[in-house]
Amino acid sequence: MPEPKKWQDELKASDSAAILLFDKPADPRFFKYVSVTDISSIVNIVNDLDDQNVFQDNQTCKSNGKIYWYGEGDRVFTVYFCFKKSCPSFAVIQNGQKRYFMMSGTSAFLLTEMLRHATRPQSTVNTQK
Repeated sequence: MPEPKKWQDELKASDSAAILLFDKPADPRFFKYVSVTDISSIVNIVNDLDDQNVFQDNQTCKSNGKIYWYGEGDRVFTVYFCFKKSCPSFAVIQNGQKRYFMMSGTSAFLLTEMLRHATRPQSTVNTQK
């Protein structure tokens, strides 16, 4: 029987992603976003999501945003990120537990550059009668 894919490998195999930056930490109600169709441009982030890079958090690392990685079929993987100087990190939820990974300077720079192009979502609802 073949070994199941690691979730990190599934991120690398994604065909697109959306990066959301919250207006307020840990509050996803209002945000800006950027769509990514070339996964190779952000695949280095996956290198930070290595089991050797895990650390414990004491609830000080509030998410500044999240990345939705769109995989095979309807699969969606969510990775949260924090730019706070005291804990630059990524987080994923696995088996009901939040796991934190240290964010490298390369990933922080990459996200910062990508988010410079972020825009607010536009409403597609027609409110005129």
